Amino acid sequence: MHVPLCINKDQRQQWPNIDDKMVLIDSGSRAEGFNFQSSDFDVMVVFKDFEVIQDPRHWDRSKWSFVLMEKCRTRPGFVRLRVDSHFSSWHVWGVRKLGQNYYLLNNKFKERISSQAKSLGLNWYIHGPCVTAESMRYGENDLAVTLASKTWPIDAVACVHRLLKCGWPSIDVIQAMVNEGCLFVPIGCRTSPNPDVEWRMSFSLSEKRLVGVTSSKTMRLLPAPAAGRTQKICIGDNDGNLQVFGMKRGEVQSVFKASAGKKINRLELGGPVGGVRERIFITAGSEVKGFTKKGKNFLSFDTNLSEPISSMYVEGSELFTSGNFVYNHYHDCKDTNYFLSADKICDVICLPMDKCPEVTPILACQDRVLRVLQDAELLYEVEVPGPPVVMQLYDKTGGDEGDEILYGTSDGRVGLVQIGKLAPSHRWELSNEKRNGGVLALDNFDITSDGVLDLIIGRDDGLVEVYSYDESDEPIHRFKHSLNESVTSVQGGVIATQGYDEIVCATYAGWVSALTSEPHIKESGPDVYHLTDEGRDKIIVLRQELDDLQSKVMTEREKYQQTAASKTAISAVPHFNINDKFVLNREDASYTLSLELQIPIDNVLLQSDVPIDLLDVEKNSAVVSYSACNPEEGNFLLATYRCQANTTRLELKIRSIEGQYGTLQAYVTPRVQPKTCQVIQYQIKPLSLHQRTHVFDDARPLNTIKLSGAFSLAEMHSWVCFCLPELPERTPPGDLITFHFVSTFLDTQLECLYSGSNKTGKKGEAVFRSDNISTISILKDVLTKEATKKKIRLDITYDIAEESIPYTLNLIHPKLEYQLLLAKKVQLIDALKELSVHESDTSFMSGEYKQILEEADDLQAEYKRQPCHLERLYGMITDLYIDKFKFKGQNVKGKVPALLEVLDNYDLQTLVQFFETSA
Repeated sequence: MHVPLCINKDQRQQWPNIDDKMVLIDSGSRAEGFNFQSSDFDVMVVFKDFEVIQDPRHWDRSKWSFVLMEKCRTRPGFVRLRVDSHFSSWHVWGVRKLGQNYYLLNNKFKERISSQAKSLGLNWYIHGPCVTAESMRYGENDLAVTLASKTWPIDAVACVHRLLKCGWPSIDVIQAMVNEGCLFVPIGCRTSPNPDVEWRMSFSLSEKRLVGVTSSKTMRLLPAPAAGRTQKICIGDNDGNLQVFGMKRGEVQSVFKASAGKKINRLELGGPVGGVRERIFITAGSEVKGFTKKGKNFLSFDTNLSEPISSMYVEGSELFTSGNFVYNHYHDCKDTNYFLSADKICDVICLPMDKCPEVTPILACQDRVLRVLQDAELLYEVEVPGPPVVMQLYDKTGGDEGDEILYGTSDGRVGLVQIGKLAPSHRWELSNEKRNGGVLALDNFDITSDGVLDLIIGRDDGLVEVYSYDESDEPIHRFKHSLNESVTSVQGGVIATQGYDEIVCATYAGWVSALTSEPHIKESGPDVYHLTDEGRDKIIVLRQELDDLQSKVMTEREKYQQTAASKTAISAVPHFNINDKFVLNREDASYTLSLELQIPIDNVLLQSDVPIDLLDVEKNSAVVSYSACNPEEGNFLLATYRCQANTTRLELKIRSIEGQYGTLQAYVTPRVQPKTCQVIQYQIKPLSLHQRTHVFDDARPLNTIKLSGAFSLAEMHSWVCFCLPELPERTPPGDLITFHFVSTFLDTQLECLYSGSNKTGKKGEAVFRSDNISTISILKDVLTKEATKKKIRLDITYDIAEESIPYTLNLIHPKLEYQLLLAKKVQLIDALKELSVHESDTSFMSGEYKQILEEADDLQAEYKRQPCHLERLYGMITDLYIDKFKFKGQNVKGKVPALLEVLDNYDLQTLVQFFETSA
């Protein structure tokens, strides 16, 4: 990223053609992809007038700007830069003759920059390889003067072979690093007889590429070595790279780098029970590795598990790991206990053993349950409002008793639960009324400096939130900030500037950013604020970055066009990762489809072979266009979302129709050359709007259908998985399986109870109960069809509860009444607006009409967000009517027009009577 931080706007105007003559590059954290508060002041200046080459055959002596690189006989990493002395311009910059050749003097370069800076009123002096300025407010700020080469030196290319052997970084990253070229810094070797003509090689442009895509909970802050000292950051990425680094004077100071060889799924800190956690543990595949804070690999433990480790926790000498379904506990790397979960395990944690001596691991599972274990046995289950994906000890130590756990769910909720010895206790829950993204990271840190730890939340839509606690320990929202990328890890600490707390965030694309408490504005009086010089410089930075990036894009496009026209060039399809999520939201009975890339998205094409509705999303700035499609050919939707420049994340909302099932396909095309596309498929299930729950009300009027036949437990489970979402693909353990669901649209319920046939001749049985007869009808049709494919005969019996019909209609009634009233108000808006324009006095209007005019924009916006809501309710009532009589063996489709007439003049009692009297 190119950032001219040291020169303000007025000074840039005094310095002629600065943007044409040089490129200013942040040599510290920004060039490496880490955005910290104090990284704005160390800058590398690359002169555009000069180009360093290493092959004499490419030396065009007709151009004065070419510089030939020659090896030095001193230490590796230093070169001499030879020029053609026939051009008088070189003598202005300063040259020295050695033998028959002339070489650039490194001090003269720095003196020239220093003198130009002083002419602008800046107090600069030479310090090592840099021109340095002193400031009472910001201390010393360095500006390194450099020349650039488009290629790596031949000696440095040998490093590529060593990198390929060790497996880190990836081949794509290595190629990108080589293409970046290298820089030459004006400083010579101290032991050289001619240090004034030597230049040191720098690979700052390459180093910024060494952090890749990250997963949830793969970044941690090492504890400070002493009070008041800054902390180090350790982070692992999907390329298998582990890095530990700190900040010094705004520049990244690498502590060590290591390669795990495989994707790092989790990074945790460990140490003695109740002591300082300063040892780094990572999981890669089925292996756990441990590193000291200095980088020594003290542990390489292969668990030999059949599935990769997806989550891990370390407590003293206890190691807790989990794959998708299997939890393992190791003591001193010896297998102690294991547990087979009924659903996918998303996270694992253990209560602190200095407060709770018994080993008490807790599993966060996809089926909306926290499973509390004791040894290898299930102690009890804690139901939570959404699928929990991340857990954190409250107050970092589990609270006063060490038994309080924070959890975050994939649908954006956060809660605190107390894990008692016999039963849990829910302390509080944060709902997700604003429908923000799912929670990926949690931390406790006193960022508000009030003596009480605050709650920090990182979400998959890029939102970082800070909550404080009131007197009753309930969370209160304080701050929020959007990073526009999935936040995979958050943690509070002190990294860049001593005395100022920061929230360090890692994003999916591999960026590490810090939100600081250091002020950016200065107060001039009551309610009067001004930007600091630093804030003003940041605006200049952003403008320059845009210009430089646009110029770089144009250059790369030209290179690509030239390569594309070449007959010898080989085309390769670029690979890119997609971070996608397809989640059902209970609040509005819709699916959220989010797609995130490391690189900008050009467009996304949606194609569906079943009818679905696309709902408006406020955060979505893409332009959507619909194409004509033929439903008779199984194509119900063709929609293209064209994204704005630099959009890396796209969020869509989709609502399906229960009973109609098929496939939704997303064709994702990024802004890369050559053009490439990836296709992702999502299954729209027959009962797609149902959600897992652990509560079932037997007091409701229930319709029952019973199926028996020669099917196994695995076969029936696969059929149920085909019908309903949020079920594990693996058949749960046990001979009898029970699942409960609730409809997110109507709040009706469903119970699934099934077992398989056995060797004694007992047939498999499945019983489904629901207060909605349409749900039973859909299950009957789909399960019968699936059994027919397997050539399995099913014996079906059913028991229909007549009182379930008015019960379901009463559940639909408030939603239908509200939508009818909303549609009526929207229809009146245009007429009322026209009337108010022609009438100066509108006092004659009723209060209801005045209210409609006042709320016109909100009413129209709400109606636009749910354009087909009323039609969907009509369809559900129609299906309910048809299904009721279908189980009686009657076809009443001919009476549907009469039903629609009743709905057009809607009254609940009239509708119930129509259902009861029709035959």
